[in-house]
Amino acid sequence: MSAPDTPDDTTSNQTPRVAVLGTGLMGSAIARSLLNNDYPVSVWNRTPGRCDPLRELGARTVTTSTEAIRDNDVIILMVLDYTAARTLLMDAADHLQGKTIANLVTGSAAEAEDLSAWVSGQGADYLDGIIAAYPGDIGKPSTLFYYAGNVAAWSRYKTLLTALAGAATYVGSKPSAANILDAAMTATFHTVSIGAFLEGMSYARSAGVDLSEIKRTLPYWLDLLSQEINVALDSIQADSHTTDQATLETYLVALRTINKAMVGDGERANLLGAAVDNLERAHAAGHGQEALSAQILTAKANT
Repeated sequence: MSAPDTPDDTTSNQTPRVAVLGTGLMGSAIARSLLNNDYPVSVWNRTPGRCDPLRELGARTVTTSTEAIRDNDVIILMVLDYTAARTLLMDAADHLQGKTIANLVTGSAAEAEDLSAWVSGQGADYLDGIIAAYPGDIGKPSTLFYYAGNVAAWSRYKTLLTALAGAATYVGSKPSAANILDAAMTATFHTVSIGAFLEGMSYARSAGVDLSEIKRTLPYWLDLLSQEINVALDSIQADSHTTDQATLETYLVALRTINKAMVGDGERANLLGAAVDNLERAHAAGHGQEALSAQILTAKANT
């Protein structure tokens, strides 16, 4: 991933007109936050009735997505996927010149790069973003969005974009950078971590362990996890995985035993099993006496 460009903090003095295309739970939350910050907002949804609550709050409802794109400066896409997003933009291709497209749809890195190139070819600025939050978090100072793409668009509309997420961050001109972080953090880290936690809770509950004890000690484990992740990041950046603490082999021996016990007690333990497989691969490659972070050296499919 390329290093982020350094954006200016310049913003336009003229209040931009904003269209939100897609008013599901998240799109509606975004539109409400914009209205609360006194932005003129137009909303569109394939099911028009979903826009009614926003009209009552002051949003302008439009009958077609092309009308919404034509009449506004910033277009926020909150539709199902990149295919739907591209279709809406292609329908309004004659009106894209000079617009800024903020695409907050989940997709792949390749889709982000492809759509950015097409939008830029129509004379519009493109920002690809990911939402690291729930609808109830929109508008809060601590809420995180990642944005990537046209640095001038980020600088021009930073005030607007941080009204949606106070901790919004620009991560570089490479359009796919935000999408890659979505895969790395939202999907791989956040969601899989919760899944692994739930695997463990299934085992503990089935064994009759009082889960209130888990809750009591949870701050310790979260703090330990944060420490371990920071150590791993330092090791990855230094390209050195030496340790004077627990080795990868130590983890592997323990996890083999635990995985066997959980499966023997009727748990599927899929994520734990995957963790054991990753450790086995790294161990077989000669990294057994290195730190747990050495798994990254065998994470690629061809290693």
